[in-house]
Amino acid sequence: NNYRFFYETIIAAAVEYLVSVVPKDILRHPQELLLQLEASSGAETLVLFLYHFALPWHMMKQATRSNDTASLAM
Repeated sequence: NNYRFFYETIIAAAVEYLVSVVPKDILRHPQELLLQLEASSGAETLVLFLYHFALPWHMMKQATRSNDTASLAM
């Protein structure tokens, strides 16, 4: 599936970029990170995409592959 590969590539690149430019202690607090990104709509959109779609989608995909019922039952 070409879309799956595209999503995985975008997710990996976005996470790698954020980890390289944002201090690690702020990454653990998404609300604080969003407050600091309000002036930059592109960066805010990237973080919202990751937290609300990309990372949960990736977790569910991995849980399905590994038969992780605890993650699938959320």
